[in-house]
Amino acid sequence: MKNILSIIFGKKYIGIWLAILFYILFSMVTSIYRYRVDGTVWFLVNSLQRLLFGLIELMLFMKCFQKKDWKEVLNFKGYKKGLLAGSGIILFIIYFVILYITGVSGIVGLTFPLAFSQLFCQQITTGFFEEITYRGFILEGYFYHEKQKVSTRLIYTLVSFLLFGSGHLMNCTSWSDGVFRMVTTGIIGMSFTAIYLYSHNLLIAMILHFIFDIPANLIIYANWSNTVIKVFLDDIFYGMYIIIGITSLIFIIKAGNNSNCQQEAASIS
Repeated sequence: MKNILSIIFGKKYIGIWLAILFYILFSMVTSIYRYRVDGTVWFLVNSLQRLLFGLIELMLFMKCFQKKDWKEVLNFKGYKKGLLAGSGIILFIIYFVILYITGVSGIVGLTFPLAFSQLFCQQITTGFFEEITYRGFILEGYFYHEKQKVSTRLIYTLVSFLLFGSGHLMNCTSWSDGVFRMVTTGIIGMSFTAIYLYSHNLLIAMILHFIFDIPANLIIYANWSNTVIKVFLDDIFYGMYIIIGITSLIFIIKAGNNSNCQQEAASIS
């Protein structure tokens, strides 16, 4: 029994349990004020919550995985590999930029307080908190496996996919909406999973997450014009998810051939 518990709650899997725990705690705290405040105040309170949760998780991450200081967790080591593995999400960001340049005739209802609280504060803290939770905690255990098999990476990827997707179901009103949200957000999360597994760099995943979330959340304030390019981009919108999924899967599979990550795995095993 002790051996089973030591395996389940050992370094290979403890992060998964912690991610589930913090997902539940975060949802519970959010439910306390969800309908009590709105607008700028809601975004600022929610940003503060994400920052506090992220800081607590960072300290716990360092303790569980024996990191000497935060610089071992958040740095630019292997950033080139991280950017390469994140090519899918980078392409999607470029897609959004072109979409806004060619299809937006104006921004409606976005005040400076909203822009600061929703597009900056909430998104930068989201990248920080969610990447520690759904990539750092869940995926770090993979690097403690002596044999870095494709099947092992795919299992960790699936866990991250499901938890990250389920973490975005709060505002869904139907089963179909929930399945759609889980799949689309799960695919976006796969890009960040690919970054972490291929480069073992969490900071690049955080930065790209933050950058992607800005245009993704700005869309509700955009007044659109049906230009030829905009119509074309609309037609290929869901195709972008396919590209991200395929690109991410390629780098997740290739991660086992990453010599830098293999050396790190050997040093912490």
